[in-house]
Amino acid sequence: MCFIKTKWQMWRLKTGFQLRFPYLMGNIIKILLYKNEEALACYLTAFYEIYIDKTMLEKAITNDHYVWLNYLWVFKKNKILEKPDEKEKRSAIKLTTVKFDDLFLMIESLTKNKQT
Repeated sequence: MCFIKTKWQMWRLKTGFQLRFPYLMGNIIKILLYKNEEALACYLTAFYEIYIDKTMLEKAITNDHYVWLNYLWVFKKNKILEKPDEKEKRSAIKLTTVKFDDLFLMIESLTKNKQT
């Protein structure tokens, strides 16, 4: 059963998938890092557009996935997705660039918490 009958429906499906693809890739990378498949996560980070969030960075630091963190900066994927408020469902996506200095501050604070 195919419900795509017009070019407009096909265009809508295609653009919807293109808009959601970075979310999908971000979720796949979360799973790969959870399963300690850092090499594959690095490969996907290098070649695909991804959206990351702050929890991904924190978990990568606590689980010692520093190679993947390097790939984020080398391939300029160091932008954190900020989710819109519940009131603003249709607001634009906000991406915040994380500077390398901020990453080191995050690493320092998380490793101090890990040691205590």
